[in-house]
Amino acid sequence: MSVVGFDLGNGSCVVAVARQRGIDVVLNDESKHETPAIVCFGEKQWFLGIVGAASSMMNSKNTISQIKRLIGYLGETKTFTPTQVMGMVFSNMKKIAKNNLNAAVVDCCIRIPIYFPDLQRRAVMDAA
Repeated sequence: MSVVGFDLGNGSCVVAVARQRGIDVVLNDESKHETPAIVCFGEKQWFLGIVGAASSMMNSKNTISQIKRLIGYLGETKTFTPTQVMGMVFSNMKKIAKNNLNAAVVDCCIRIPIYFPDLQRRAVMDAA
């Protein structure tokens, strides 16, 4: 059984895995511990993490960053809600964990800031 932990920050996210000898922070596809928490939308696809950060330079109008600040926001939505965008980031984090474990992720722990009100906490859980 593999248990992972996700720490989503404003600028980046980290994936940790529980192993027999303790907790290990895993590396992403670029061999880094932190992955940018950025989603960049192209015409037919969307880009996450490091690729999203690189794509954001040329397509800043269609890029979402600082997702944690938006979670729970109920204002105007264009195509995706902040909860849906955070769900995309969680999917990317799950893929990083799965690639590192070479096994399916069956359980996870998500760090939610203590200062988040109930609306934002529920939105994070919905995103997961």
